[in-house]
Amino acid sequence: MPDCHDFKKYVSENQFVLNLGGVRCPAALIEAKLALREMVPGQQLVILDADMTSISDISSFAEAKGYVVSPQQCDTDSPTITITKM
Repeated sequence: MPDCHDFKKYVSENQFVLNLGGVRCPAALIEAKLALREMVPGQQLVILDADMTSISDISSFAEAKGYVVSPQQCDTDSPTITITKM
């Protein structure tokens, strides 16, 4: 499996995209944790193409850690969430 740097893409100084297409939990949660660990407060992580179980697990983890989780966009074939590191 590729490491986190293969999934995460720099978008701007304050935003990264983590494409988890085809990756399922627990691997999706691990990749999200690794990406968040590398970020500094104020940066955002946009998670794309995760399955609904992974979205739920990642959201729960992020909220428990005190990150701000945006509402899920579930009306598409590719649900996304945005996590802001505090």
